[in-house]
Amino acid sequence: MGEIRADAVIISGFFEGQIAGTSVEIMEGGKVIGEICSNELVIEPGGMFIGNSKMLEEAKSNLGEPTNEKAEEALKKSPKKDEKGGE
Repeated sequence: MGEIRADAVIISGFFEGQIAGTSVEIMEGGKVIGEICSNELVIEPGGMFIGNSKMLEEAKSNLGEPTNEKAEEALKKSPKKDEKGGE
């Protein structure tokens, strides 16, 4: 079993394991067995996926990493430039 972490992942052969990426595409003839964590998952006709998939942000929050929502809250609470002394 393997692990792939990349922004864009394209599978055209066989892969078994975990994939984490902003976008994952399984091409015709591609086969993935395992877990995919991605915001965009495309399976072309003739491609195969056996396993579980989660949205990337959901997976990150389950790992305790910041999500977009948490980041936005932090930005709202942070001081603006002019509140730091006129920068």
